[in-house]
Amino acid sequence: MESLHFISVSGKSELELAYAIREKGYQVSVSCAVLDKETEEGLRANGCICHGEGWFPEKLTKDMNLIVLGNDLCPDNPELLRAKKLGVLIRSISEFIYHWTKFQTRLVISGTHGRKAIISLIVRALKQQRLDFDYVLSGRISELPTGVRLSDEARIVLIEAHPEVLLSPASPFRLAFYRPHIAILTTILWTPGLKYETPEEYLDVFRSFLSSIEREGKLIYYRHDKVVSRLVEDLREDITAMAYEEQTITRRENTIFLKTNANEYPIQIPDSYFLTNLQAAHLASRQLGVKDANFYQAIADNSLSLPL
Repeated sequence: MESLHFISVSGKSELELAYAIREKGYQVSVSCAVLDKETEEGLRANGCICHGEGWFPEKLTKDMNLIVLGNDLCPDNPELLRAKKLGVLIRSISEFIYHWTKFQTRLVISGTHGRKAIISLIVRALKQQRLDFDYVLSGRISELPTGVRLSDEARIVLIEAHPEVLLSPASPFRLAFYRPHIAILTTILWTPGLKYETPEEYLDVFRSFLSSIEREGKLIYYRHDKVVSRLVEDLREDITAMAYEEQTITRRENTIFLKTNANEYPIQIPDSYFLTNLQAAHLASRQLGVKDANFYQAIADNSLSLPL
């Protein structure tokens, strides 16, 4: 049985990734700086090994297939130093996700706002079309039972690329490592208190992300974000850029309808960002093989089933 070890697991999304790998039949061990009762119980329930709170470099062996670095990791971590000495293959989480999904169509969504809302809409459309898909999210959404699913069957994988993941010199998390076939970029807003010291440092993250899009790839971006629009001006010529904005609607009596070239779909609008997120999800779903009419019907059906 192949074995993987996650060094310095600190968040639920990292734990869910470890659980998903264990479910694939690998032996998975993790180390945690702080091991609370909930984490301990989750590890035990999912068949993952944890030797306790803290670091256990003596437990690492050269027979291990891969070491995955958590996003909150110091360069002098004793397990990391031991892994380097043993010569075991080491990857950051974002590198690991790319290598695991490199034969799938990767739709990667990033930006400061709106990521989960757009993913939720895409998920609704894919489910209604019965299109199989995997996903790696930085947190849960109501439409999915877990934050991570990795299969051997799905040709599509949805990846949420959180731009504010803790940066660590020992674990080089980079959005660019995902190498999307289809990228969605929502907004870019730097504010004091982010883990990036300057606006330019934050901007460089997205600049690298766009340059990493696979050849002949697609970029779906928010037209009215001036920072995003400036980045798109320098996009490679082989990448197809598609701008999105607010979805057109019409009102008759007490009903709101999504207005398309072919039809109108009654809908309820839960918040002021819904129509903008809807356009992004529509363009992405079309690239994944969902027909326009089926997309709008899926969104309308889900919307009308929810209370305002």
